[in-house]
Order: sequence, then structure tokens, then C-alpha cells
Amino acid sequence: MVKQKNIGVNVVLNMILSLAGIAVGMITFPYFSRILLPEGMGTNSFITSFMNYFVLFANLGIPTYAIKECAKVKDNREELSATVQELYSINIVTSAIALSVYSLCIVFVPELKNFYLLAIIIGLGNITGVLNLQWLLQAMEDYKFIAIKNLSITIVAVILEFVFVKSPDDLFLYVLIGMAGVFLSNMTNIFYIKKYVDFRRTRKLKIARHFKPVLILFAMSVASSIYTNLDSVMLGFMRDNYTVGIYGASIKINRILVAVITSISAVLLPRMSRYFKENKMEEFNKLMARTVGIVVTLALPLILYFIIFAEDIILWLLGADYYESIVPMQVSIFIILFIGLSNLTGIQYMLPLGLEKHVMISVILGAVVDFVINIITIPPLGALGSAIATASAELTVLTYQLIILRKNITRIFSDLNWKFIILFTVICGGVLICMNIFVDLGYFLNSIINMGITAVLFIVISILTKNPIVDETLNILRLRKKTVKENSDETV
Repeated sequence: MVKQKNIGVNVVLNMILSLAGIAVGMITFPYFSRILLPEGMGTNSFITSFMNYFVLFANLGIPTYAIKECAKVKDNREELSATVQELYSINIVTSAIALSVYSLCIVFVPELKNFYLLAIIIGLGNITGVLNLQWLLQAMEDYKFIAIKNLSITIVAVILEFVFVKSPDDLFLYVLIGMAGVFLSNMTNIFYIKKYVDFRRTRKLKIARHFKPVLILFAMSVASSIYTNLDSVMLGFMRDNYTVGIYGASIKINRILVAVITSISAVLLPRMSRYFKENKMEEFNKLMARTVGIVVTLALPLILYFIIFAEDIILWLLGADYYESIVPMQVSIFIILFIGLSNLTGIQYMLPLGLEKHVMISVILGAVVDFVINIITIPPLGALGSAIATASAELTVLTYQLIILRKNITRIFSDLNWKFIILFTVICGGVLICMNIFVDLGYFLNSIINMGITAVLFIVISILTKNPIVDETLNILRLRKKTVKENSDETV
């Protein structure tokens, strides 16, 4: 039987990994943007974006589905091995098809043909990402290995990029080092998973049983991909590339913050699928309620901070050229909460309950709302119009999911600490507004000092209101202390 991991530790490990990724991006993006210039960064971005459509097909919705299915049979090595073989076989076929069509595009599409070496490297690197079996490690809740491996390889790759990339002519080296890191990370997974599964076939594979749920999730991925990229496409057609850049800067910061919040819920799917299979509905609902409370608790300070200090943050990180990104960022910042909750209600709650169809409907509705509001608001408002459309689309997704789960809403939100929510909003909001009005130490110091104030108020008010997140942190620290003590005793 596989030893059950502590879910609090997994949450922390996944958050550390997400925050490390953000930190690396904050360090490398400004530097290499200046080294490679807009043309170099744009070339890399264009080819990667183009390749992402083929990655979408190659994945075929398998990662999310695979986490759920593998978690159900994680204690049965034979059953787990068969499930992995079945899903991996599908991935191999779809990846081969995607890579073949992508190769034809390199030959016949001039924008790719002109940079065929870059296109080949980016294509191979991304396709190996589809075949890395990361979903198995997530199903086994082995976030310690994921965190250590990814952080180690990322640090080495970044160091090599800083050493060798010195001019716009080094774009090829920049891409090669990045993709080599991705390839190494993926291949490490392949060798490591032998710890959990066997690849020798012990029974006839039942691949067909996965087609229906996988295709439903694939349709969801396609719909989601369409509307998450729709804003930039419509802005490009209805306005100009400058407006696309303004919107892209604002939404990129918010998407990074979304990644921090969703990293918490990413560790839940294996455990919730397992609870559902074992009919442990009380544990299933408690885990959901606890995590909803944590997501709301963490989203609140981010929303307050980035609304009030949007100007300082934009001018500090991006410069005066992106001044028009301030208001779009303030409007779209609410997607942190909307996506954080819909990720829980949809992916973590509805999927284990077999409600894939309704998750797909919610995403389609979001795409429709996004398209309609963009049509109406882009001509007069530009980037701000797309920000309104994005926030509205994500709210629509969440609202539909809550309507479907209306009988369970009280249970889902039972762990919210309203004392913390009200007190923190009033006290922290008031303090930050006063700091913004009366204190001006420059963009950088304003951002850093007020970030510290937000963190201190968050901790103090959490303790005073007995916020559950305090208990979660203390539990993790106690577990860590216990583990260290046990290891020390074993050594003695």
C-alpha cells in the first residue's frame, strides 16, 4: 500500500514551486527582453504559441483525467500499471500525429520556415512535455520529488542562460538551453516512475474505456484555450498590436497570481478522487470546504494589494510605456478569486462526481460571454474592454458551476471565516489606501513596503480571528518537527 502523503505539505511544496517559477520569471524576463530585444522575444513567443495548439491536441485532456483515474487505483500496482500504459499509449499516438502535422507546418508556413531550427527545438521540447508522465507523480502525490527536480533543473538552466546568452544573436542558445532543461526534466520523470509502475504488459489493455471522458476533457480544454486567447486575437483584429501589448502586460501579471492560487487546489484532485471512490463523502466535503476557505483567504490580500498599488507595480515592473495597463489590471484582478474557486468547484469537485458535462458547459458559456462582451467593449474601451470581458467570462464559469452545485453550496463554503474576511478588508484596505495617498517613496519602495504591511496584517488578523490557515500552517510545522525527530531517533 502506498503511504498517504500529508496534503498540507503537498500544498506548501506546490506553492513553493509556483512561487519559485514566478521568481525566476521576474528575474529572467526583464533581463532577456533587453538582451534579445522585442524581435527575438517575439519570435520565441510566436513559435511557442503556435506549437501550443499542437500540444493541446497531443495532451487530449489526459493529464486531468489521468490524475483522477490513477489516484483511484494507486494502492494496486498491477491496476495502476495497466491504467498508465493505456493512457500513455493514447498520448504516444496523439503526440506522433501532432508532431507530424507540426513538421509539415515548419515546411510550408513561411513564418516557421524562416526559423526552422528554433521551430524544431521548440516542437521537440514541448512534445516531450506531453510524454513526461507528470500526471502519474501528481496522482501519487509525490510533490517532494516534483519540487526538488524542477527547481534543480530550472536553476541550472537559468545559470547557463545568463552565462551564454549575451546578444540578440544568441536567441538560438536561449531556446536550446530552455528546451534542454525541459527535456531533461521530462526524461527524469520517465526513469523515476518505475518506483510506482511496471511497463511490462500483464493483461490486455482496455484503451477504449478512456475515450469518452478524455474527449470530454479535451473539448473543455479546447473551449478554455479559445476564450483565454480570444481577447488578444480580437484586440489584434479590432484595434492594433499596441493595444494587444497593453492588455497582455496586465493579464500576464494576473495570470501569474492565478497560478499561485490554483497551485493549492492542484494537489487535491488525487485525494478527492480517492475519497469519492471509497465513498468517504464526509472527508470529501470537508477537504473541499477547507480548501475553499484557504483560497478565499489568500486571494483577498492579493486583490486588495494589486488594486490599490497597480500603478506602482506596473511602473516598477514594466515601465512608463505600459501605463495604460493599470486600469485593465485592476479590473481583471478579480479573476484570481473567480478562477481559484471555479478550479475547485469544477476540476476538483465536479469531476470526481462525474459532472464533466457541466464543467464543459460552464467553459463554453464563458467563451460565449467573453466573445459577446469583447465585441461590444473593444471598440470604445480597447484593452479595458477585454479586461471586463475576461472577468465577466470567469465569473460566468463560476456562477454556472455553483448553480449546478446549489444543493452543496452551504457545505462547500462552510469553512469561510467571515470575521477574517470583513476585518482584513476594512483594516488592510484602509491602511493601504492611506499609504497610497500620503506616502510616496518611489515605485519600488512603495511596492515592497506595502507588500510587507499586507503580509504582517494578514498574519496578525489571521491569528486574532483564528483563521483556519493558521491551523494548517501549524499542522505542517508540527509534522515537520515530528519527522525531523523521528529521523534523528532512527539515526541514533
